[in-house]
Formats: sequence, C-alpha cells, structure tokens
Amino acid sequence: MRILGAFADVGSRIPRKLRIQLLVITSLRMVLALLDLIGVVFIAAFSASSLSSLTNSQVGERGEIPINLRTDLSAVSLLIIGVASLALKSICSLVLSNHQSRLLNNEASRQIGQLARSLFITPQYEISQLSSQELHFLLTAGVRASVTGLLGPAITLVAEVFVLFLLIGFLMSTNFVLSSFILTAFGGTSFLLFRLIGNRQYRLGQLLGSANIQSLSVLQELTYGYREFWPRGTMRDHLSKFEMCEQEMSVIQTKQNFFSLIPRHGLEILVMVGLGAIAVATSAGSQSGNSLILLVVFATTAIRILPCLIPIQASVAEIQTNLGIASSLAIVRELTQKHVPMTDHHAAKKSSQVDMCEIKIRNLVFRYKDSRSDLISCKSLDIIGPGLIAVTGPSGSGKSTFFDLVLGIKQPSSGSIQVNRLSPNQLITSRPGICGYLPQRITGLNLTLAENVAFGSPVNEIDESRVLKLLKDVGLSELIDRTALGIWTPIGELANSISGGQMQRLGIARCLYTSPQLLLIDEATSGLDLKSRTAIVNMISQLAREILVIAISHQSEFQDYAKSVLAIEAGQLKPL
Repeated sequence: MRILGAFADVGSRIPRKLRIQLLVITSLRMVLALLDLIGVVFIAAFSASSLSSLTNSQVGERGEIPINLRTDLSAVSLLIIGVASLALKSICSLVLSNHQSRLLNNEASRQIGQLARSLFITPQYEISQLSSQELHFLLTAGVRASVTGLLGPAITLVAEVFVLFLLIGFLMSTNFVLSSFILTAFGGTSFLLFRLIGNRQYRLGQLLGSANIQSLSVLQELTYGYREFWPRGTMRDHLSKFEMCEQEMSVIQTKQNFFSLIPRHGLEILVMVGLGAIAVATSAGSQSGNSLILLVVFATTAIRILPCLIPIQASVAEIQTNLGIASSLAIVRELTQKHVPMTDHHAAKKSSQVDMCEIKIRNLVFRYKDSRSDLISCKSLDIIGPGLIAVTGPSGSGKSTFFDLVLGIKQPSSGSIQVNRLSPNQLITSRPGICGYLPQRITGLNLTLAENVAFGSPVNEIDESRVLKLLKDVGLSELIDRTALGIWTPIGELANSISGGQMQRLGIARCLYTSPQLLLIDEATSGLDLKSRTAIVNMISQLAREILVIAISHQSEFQDYAKSVLAIEAGQLKPL
C-alpha cells in the first residue's frame, strides 16, 4: 500500500504529456521483450539442431563427446538470427533507457523549481521550521528520489517482468513440469528476498537522508565558524564530529550495497542449482542426446531469465530505498499547501512610479499561532514620506515583525496595513522594487560586486553604469579600483573579502538599485565602528530627503535625524 500510494502521488504530479511518453517507453520496452524471446528460441534451436547430429557412435570409449557438431548453413542462420535479436534488443534498450532518464531528470528539475517557488512564497516563519540543510536535501535529493528514483525502476520492473513471463511461457511449452518447478522456485525466492530486505532498504534510505543532512550541517558550521573554532582550540573536536558523520554514512552505504547484492547472488546460486536439478531430472530415463538438448534449451533460457530477475530485484530494492529518502518530502509539501501562496512578484508588470509613499494602518493585530497575546497591535497610524521614521523598542518587541508586515512577508491576524492604498502584496506585485529592505546581516552572495548589487537579476540584464554610480555614491570606489575587474570583482563566500562596513554600504547600494520609494532598515549600524556608523547614518539621512525611510535602531543616531519616532511597547505600536 505504501508503494502504491507513493506511485499514485508521483503520477498525479507529472504532466499528462510526460505520462503518455513514459507509457510509450514502457510499451516499447515490453515489445522489445519479443526480441529476447526470438533470440532465446533461435539460439536454443541452433543448439538442438547441432546436438541432434550426435550419435552414440560419436561418443568415445571414455565417454568423451568430440567437438564435430553439424554446422550447416541452416544451423548457422539460426544462430545469427538469435544473436542479432539479442544484440538489437540491447541497443534499442540502451536508446530507450537514455531517453527515459533524460525525461525523468528533466521532470525532477521542473518539480524542484516548482516546489521551491511554492515554498519561498509562503510565510517565512513556516519555512524556518526546517534547517537550510534539510530544505536543500529535501528539495534536491528528496524530489529526485520521488521522481527518477521511483518511476525509473518501476518502468524497468514492468518491462523485465514481461520478459520474464514470455521466457517462462516458452519454457512451459518445452517441459511444463520442470518449468512450473522453476517458476515456483524463482517466484518464491524473489518474494522471500523482498520480504527480508524491503523494509531494511526503506529504513536505510531514511537513515541515509538524515546522515546527508547532518554531514552538510556540520560542514557548514566548520566553514562559517572557522575563525571562532580556531582560537578556542575546538576545531579538532568539530572535525571529529564531521568524520563521525561520514563514517555513519559509510556504514549505511555499506549495508545498502550488501542488501542490494543479496538478490543477485542468491538468484545466481538458484539458477546454478536449478540447472543441476534439471540435468538430473532430464537424464533420468532419457537418452543422453535428448537430455543434453533439453538441458541446453533450459540453460539458454535460464541464462536470459537471470538478467531479468536481477533488475527486477534491484528495481524493487531501489524503489524501497528511494521511498525512504523521499518519505520526509511530505513535510515540505505541507508547508506549501498550508497557506495561500503570496504573489510571485516577478510575474507582474511595473506600474507607474509614485512620488510619495504613504502607509496607513487600521486596527492592525498580529499574533503568532498558538500564542495567547498579540505581538503587535495598532488602532490607527499614518506614515507619510519622504522622511526618516525611527522605530524603537526592546529586543523581541516585534520591530522586525512590523517590517515583515509592511513587506507582506507576514499577514495580519486582523485589521489592515496599506502602502499607497494597496496591500503590501498588491503593491509589490504591481511594482517590484518599490520597497527596499536592509537587514542587520546582509546576505553576501559568492559572486561579483555587480551581481551582489543587482541581487538576483540575470547577469546579461545588469545595468553596469547604474551599479558603478551606486557603488561610488555609497563610498565603495576603493573596491572598484582594487582589481582590473572593477565592478565584476568577486567578493568571496559570505563576502569574506570585504569588511562589515563595506558590506553595509554594498547593502545600501543594493537597496537603491531598484529606485525604491520605501526603504526599511533593520539595525543597519549594529556592530560597526563609530566612523562607519556615522557615515552610514549621514548617508541614510540624505536618502530620507527623497524617499520614505523607516529605520530600526537601539542607538539614538537615527532618532536625531528622524521627523518622527515610533515605539513598540507591550505589543502596542504608537508614535512617541
């Protein structure tokens, strides 16, 4: 039931055109099974034709059989047709398998992108339930396991089972009793192996997913915390933790390999034992020539049956493993279905620019789920630009949540907040870039200065002249002149090649790149020296002459330049 439910879920998510293409591929692979049957029949016929030429007089005194089999034109033709059929089947299967792999991988990539888009336009506090490592693993390995890891083996399973039944049917037409014995033995062994290792493979898939997430998490900690681990002398301990994660993965993968090898070797042993049993059974009471012919026919067919059984068992094991890996994917899908998605800002056209930004708040209440009290409430408040508005309040009072409400990242529990007479989502949809946001910790992309300023814009669409002007305006000329690359100078992972003050300036340039009419600044000067802090405050106060700037700060410098101050105290947002 678990497997059927997973296939039903995956099937409902793939487009109708792809379902038809996969159905055609499966059908073609089943048709190709006829080439297997033709190959086995003709090779068996060649063997029977050649062996039938043996006579008792050709057997030596010691029982040797000389190699002087009849190889006339008709027998050779049978062999050529048989070998050609099997070779053609292999070539066609290779082409179909490659096409199938390309279709499934493309579909996995499409679903990864679709799920990521749905996920990252849901409220941020829902996404924060998962770590970045979990999100990355589930979005990539989880989706691929649920698409390529399930559908690929399933198609192989259907095709190989069809081949198996054709070959079993051929054997039954040769000797019904022995064929029934073979079918019972192979079927019983396969079912027993599935019962023994199926649940183990599923559990190992879950464990492998968790181990991958843990390994990535520890490696990120080592990378980001290097400067802290080193002087504390705890680097070696954390490296040991990483090694333990990798050792755990090695143990899991070793177990996976072991369980995946059991079906193959078990079935190989069964075939060999079966051939021995067939040899004894066919030779009892029969002429040696007839026994040998029957044995060759069975051996030829069994040799082709074995390559069917091994992929069948491998496909079942792979499906179980990938079900385990993809089992946690339901968590991500629930997050995307839990809330009405926010509007995709990039799908909208820009509206005409407005000269003045106005925020109106009426009966606003925001409360987290399961909370007994309101985090923020405000009866009525109008904020009109241009100008600098300072927001104060103790840590945890809801200042950053207020910004999330203005940006539309969070939705009010009741009441309304409007920017230029539109809800935040409607405003940003109608004019992407009208709002700029400068966080406490600016995200530095492991890219160039220009790409960090344009922040997400395609490289071929970056306005180089605007980037150059903005970097100079915020006082980053020295970064541009540092190398011959200019604005295309890389800043390194986590912006490790520039200082904190320079990163703050780059963040301001990033905010201004879209020509915003509203700029939200969250603790922009925290952690900076006095000189850098003063320079940034002066820069922001100059910006406030043209646009509406709302700045959160525990320091008093913004309040000195502000035309009004808002305070959040005991859950109440109000002007001082």
